Amino acid sequence: MTPRTYSLDKRAATSAATHRRILDAAVATYRERGILGARIAEIAAAADVSRATVLNHFGSPDGLMEAVVDEVLASLDMPDERVLDGATSDDERIRRFLEAILRFNDRSGEWWAVFTDERHNLPNIPALQAKDAQFWEQLGKLQVAALGPLVADR
Repeated sequence: MTPRTYSLDKRAATSAATHRRILDAAVATYRERGILGARIAEIAAAADVSRATVLNHFGSPDGLMEAVVDEVLASLDMPDERVLDGATSDDERIRRFLEAILRFNDRSGEWWAVFTDERHNLPNIPALQAKDAQFWEQLGKLQVAALGPLVADR
């Protein structure tokens, strides 16, 4: 009898597909129920895995929440200083800044409601607080880049 061949590639592909399925189910659940209303058991059922499998892939409910926030932020494509590349005047920088923020608001409206409604009621999760701070820092940098010296003029 010949020994069974074993391929780590197949296992890795299966694991990646399970990870993706869980993350997709979590994103949908968070969008529908909010951060505080999402339950690991419900996410596991939607992904057709056990609760233990969810925790195995993400470590904890907080780890899953962090992964969902990363996924959402990546999908929203937060504007940065690159939207101002080539702008030669204050008016052009301000116009580009406003257009980028308006497009971002259009893309993020659904998620903005989820996160802002619950933002101050969330448990103290350092990773989530760091992402929140990072978001506001990036937005502040874009604002300073767009407005230049005008940023201090109320």
